[in-house]
Amino acid sequence: MAGVQTAVALREQGFTGPVTLIGAEPHQPYDRPPLSKAILLGKAEDSAFEIDFEDLGIELRLGLDVTGLRAADHEIDTEAGPVAYDTLVVATGAQPVVLPGTEGVPGVHLLRTLDDAVRLGPVLERRHSVVVVG
Repeated sequence: MAGVQTAVALREQGFTGPVTLIGAEPHQPYDRPPLSKAILLGKAEDSAFEIDFEDLGIELRLGLDVTGLRAADHEIDTEAGPVAYDTLVVATGAQPVVLPGTEGVPGVHLLRTLDDAVRLGPVLERRHSVVVVG
């Protein structure tokens, strides 16, 4: 969300230079809070921002992991090769808190991404008792 808001704000404030938004997930940028609401309730299939990135001249590079930063060279490293920049905004979001002892335990689910919500939907349909930590 912070990356999208930064890119859009740049355009709204008249910045005309190139803007590239890189994200590790393959999906269009989306709003995370609706994951636990509309998507899990089956009222929506995604929560993509209704932003015309192409019209704003914002290049989206999705499904691309950034693997390193070479600040002296003004480049970031990605699995697809280096990407040069003049100014870099790092808006990686928060990392989820994983409770000790829960990794790999059947029936314990982490909800952070769109893919997490899609995987969780069928589990919740079975109407087991549910405890939510968060």
